[in-house]
Amino acid sequence: MSDPGVPPHSKDAEASVVGQMLADPRAREAVLIASERVVGQLGGALERTLSALEPYLLQLRIEMGAANA
Repeated sequence: MSDPGVPPHSKDAEASVVGQMLADPRAREAVLIASERVVGQLGGALERTLSALEPYLLQLRIEMGAANA
């Protein structure tokens, strides 16, 4: 969470933004909903990544096996 007018590496500014969010029930609810959505979208990412890499990993295993034969 960054205010567009706040330098991105300002710890005090970030703490202020978080404090404002914690004081605002609607802001907290919006962050909760957004975070649940992100977790839901990213769930299974490792499995999808491994599935996408599997053809390449198989080829490497075949090549390495042939090199060791």
